[in-house]
Amino acid sequence: MALKKWLMQTGISTSTAWRWRKAGHLKTVNIYGRVYLTRKAHEDFVSRAEAGDFSQLSITPKREPNKVDGGAGAAAAALLVSL
Repeated sequence: MALKKWLMQTGISTSTAWRWRKAGHLKTVNIYGRVYLTRKAHEDFVSRAEAGDFSQLSITPKREPNKVDGGAGAAAAALLVSL
């Protein structure tokens, strides 16, 4: 299957596919300048993804509380209080 067709079907961007190819996660074949994804490469990719080989822990950054510093923030707070 042409890589472009697979990307359209899955909704994966071309830059993501490029990174996966570079990292060796996605094996492709170049035939006369056109890039293809073999059935075996697709099956290998899906089985590795289902096994969790590509999963990473998702860490959400902690937010700092908003501080009124007497500058523009204080003016905005004063405006809201006056309304």
